Amino acid sequence: MKKILLWGLLTAFAAAPTWAQQDGQDTYQDPSMTMGLSAMDSMSVFKLPFVYTKIGEQQYVGFRIQPEIAIWKIGVGFDVPLLWNVETGELRKDEFQNGVGALRMMRYLRYGFKKRDKVYVKIGDMTGEYIGFGGLVNQYTNSPSFEKRAVGISADIRPVPYFGIEGLYGNLSTPGLLAVRPYVRPLATTEIPVAKTVEIGFTYLQDRDNTDYTKVFQDDEAVNDPSNLPSTYYVRDGLSAWGVDMGVTVVNNSMLRLTAYTQYNKLNKIDSDSLQARQLELAIANPEQADLINGYKAGTGFSFGAHAGINFIANIFNLDVRLERLWFSDYYQPQFFNAIYELNKDAKIESLLTTTSLTGTFGSLTGTIINKVRLGGGLLLPDNVSEENPAYIYLTLDANELIEGWIIQGSYIKGQLADLSDAFTLDQRSLAQGRLAYRFAKFLALGVDAKWTFARTVENGVEKFKVQQFIMPYFGLHVPFNLNK
Repeated sequence: MKKILLWGLLTAFAAAPTWAQQDGQDTYQDPSMTMGLSAMDSMSVFKLPFVYTKIGEQQYVGFRIQPEIAIWKIGVGFDVPLLWNVETGELRKDEFQNGVGALRMMRYLRYGFKKRDKVYVKIGDMTGEYIGFGGLVNQYTNSPSFEKRAVGISADIRPVPYFGIEGLYGNLSTPGLLAVRPYVRPLATTEIPVAKTVEIGFTYLQDRDNTDYTKVFQDDEAVNDPSNLPSTYYVRDGLSAWGVDMGVTVVNNSMLRLTAYTQYNKLNKIDSDSLQARQLELAIANPEQADLINGYKAGTGFSFGAHAGINFIANIFNLDVRLERLWFSDYYQPQFFNAIYELNKDAKIESLLTTTSLTGTFGSLTGTIINKVRLGGGLLLPDNVSEENPAYIYLTLDANELIEGWIIQGSYIKGQLADLSDAFTLDQRSLAQGRLAYRFAKFLALGVDAKWTFARTVENGVEKFKVQQFIMPYFGLHVPFNLNK
């Protein structure tokens, strides 16, 4: 199945430029698409920073070669690390090893923009990916570990106005998360107002990840302690889910695009001997929740919401707003396949055993100001936040052109929130990155990169895969340019 999907999407990528221009269909715009491309999406940059960083107990110096090129609908980005141990002088090879190996040096290769072009294909980092209206897969990432970045494939291909298919495969090096959503727009070729924008989709998802993290993050010279690692025992026999959705664009003009949608999703019961054994352990350890834990079965969720794109005063200020009301049963969590799913799949699945039926709200807001600042965020909030019904938050910032000469970027994600007062505490449920730099000459920058991510470290002879802070002061080339003028 993986090979079929891979070859199919690679073929689509190769054929995309020709296909997108046939019959004038390159001008076709889906009414549910976001409103226009920002100039921030079309910039290219070449970065060659000289960096210093400390990983665990080891210090490193070296370079990261980081070009990002955007030409027309094609984008490609690389991140090639050349870091040497200060004490031993050895090249650090961790980012080149295991999984897809050196292929992860290519951060992404993309054709088109999702929900903006009729052909979209992306290979590499899947950060921020979603399927359909996001009921099952939203703000997903396949690379919670900065060092062990996975290479996946995402696509949304619409050969004709009334039919399309979107899909996602999280990791080409192992059986992993696969999501496919065919969708139809039965009245797309008519001139019936509003009705011609109706979209109906069906999503099927499965995960059979059998990654052995003792091999990915350990070596023979270290003490093997699997408790330090994520695990995939519960999904090896198969995790599956499905959903149906429908959306319609009720307003679509130069100032406002408003789409209403509804969706129903189901997380099927996982048939795993390992999970059943863990159920028994948890029921004994938590007798007050024993009935809930022992009664584990499939869970379902239903929601309806609205998604609005707003342009103010000749695109000086753009706003993207989404608000969704949620109802879900025991053993179901909305947007289950999000940015923290890949951190530890077994831990995420185990949390379903004590999830109780509830209602909640999801909201997101992103604003772009004069193509210089983009600030966004989202919050998935059950009505009664608890360990059994956790919240989820994410924030993004891109303000590279706000103050002349300054480079400002950042993102933050935290899940499994039992208490909102804990939302901005960095721990094993968090992922964060930021960059603050100053271009003191036309092509030279001085700054610092900060990351809160998972990586392999050695502590007292024991190798661990744990969340930690990376601080990387750097000095080097930063050359922005625009190839789309």
